[in-house]
Amino acid sequence: MHEVDAALSSIPANQRLRSSGALALRSVKALLQGNPDAGVALLQRAIDHDTSASRFYLVEILAPVLISRGEWEQAAELLDSTAGAPPQITPALDALRAVISARQGRDDESREISACAFKAASAIEDPLLLARVTQRMSIAAFYRQEFGEAHERGMEAARAHESLQSYRSAALAYSVIYNIAFTYNGDLTMARYYAERISLNAKRGGDQAMHTYGLVSQFHIAAESGERRRIGSIRSRLLAVQRHEQLQERSAFVLSEILMAGWAGTFDIARKSLLVLREESCHLRNMRALCDGLLAVVAAAEWQLDDARTLARRTISASTQRSGHEAQFETRARVIARYLASAACFITGDNFRGTRALSRSFDPDGRLTASLSVNGVAEDMLPTVMRGYGLFINAAFESARRRRPAFGLTPAELEILKRLPSGDTFASIANARGTSRRTVERQVDMLYAKLGARNRTDAINKARDLRLLL
Repeated sequence: MHEVDAALSSIPANQRLRSSGALALRSVKALLQGNPDAGVALLQRAIDHDTSASRFYLVEILAPVLISRGEWEQAAELLDSTAGAPPQITPALDALRAVISARQGRDDESREISACAFKAASAIEDPLLLARVTQRMSIAAFYRQEFGEAHERGMEAARAHESLQSYRSAALAYSVIYNIAFTYNGDLTMARYYAERISLNAKRGGDQAMHTYGLVSQFHIAAESGERRRIGSIRSRLLAVQRHEQLQERSAFVLSEILMAGWAGTFDIARKSLLVLREESCHLRNMRALCDGLLAVVAAAEWQLDDARTLARRTISASTQRSGHEAQFETRARVIARYLASAACFITGDNFRGTRALSRSFDPDGRLTASLSVNGVAEDMLPTVMRGYGLFINAAFESARRRRPAFGLTPAELEILKRLPSGDTFASIANARGTSRRTVERQVDMLYAKLGARNRTDAINKARDLRLLL
């Protein structure tokens, strides 16, 4: 950042609004500060004003930003305008084309372009160029879901950039292998290490946006794995920096805050944040389902039975396996959403629907099913990356127990109610309680009246529906 400011200060003030060099420096500063909209607009102006060979280098800066924002068509059109680029930059531009081809499902084309770009870069004695090409090959392999190659190339690029003191690029390379470790492999130890490397390198490179991304990633890991001890310190560091998160980072941060709110039993705060997050994620099917699953648990925690059951049913429907290709991170969100919906069903007494939601077709090894019961979640049975959700669900169970109405039943009537399913006679209940059979009969009559039950079986069924019996 200091180097950018120094370079800008060397340009006469009357040229800083028009010259392509000044526009490019201002755009880089905006990107480093986490303001991609301003960075993209300034870079586009710089490219439009520049007719020299420098234009190709500006394109190489802008195209990856467009790709990171999901603006694939714009990035492809920009790269198509680079005919006649100098050979010193052509491999880097071709590596970006390989990324776009991979994202658009043209895997064979992507592999071919990647191989040619790497060969061309290797022939040019420029270690930084080769590191950039290798990094983009990692991204292309990631989109082809060739995660072994993506990891290998990403590590090569990260180490090369670190040795060349190109720290911002090292942070970008680590971001790819972080996503592989966290989202696809579920290896929290390595994911945490890579997130820390993102923050460290971004801080060295003066990239506030990537530094924030690394911190958000660490925060997200701590939240989803239920690490109460670490999450507070990471959150404090995050709140101390200026944030201009894009949707992915914002979603991770807000989701982590929601989980923390649930752990603390402040489900009203969790609900408000979830409604905002759901609206922002409306175009992402499985993220929307995840929000609905959390909202179902929140409604159950607040004993809003109709809302909880409606949201649970909607989540179960939305989290059904879709035909065709589905990325691993989408599968993960869908599985967590279904688990949350199942938990909401158990909290509200809809045990049949809750059990059916985690059928063998959805949970083949039965691990998720075994972890959930009418009493809550056995957190240690969950995958580590889901334990934060387990804490959230257990807090909801506890909240529901406190809010669940007892329908005016006295402690004696509640104790008798708990004995009815075992088939105890009135005489045996009276003997166990040290009272007369006549007293027990009178208490049972009052119990039936308060529940609106006709007989013992009806009372048991209604009590289970109302979660007075588990």
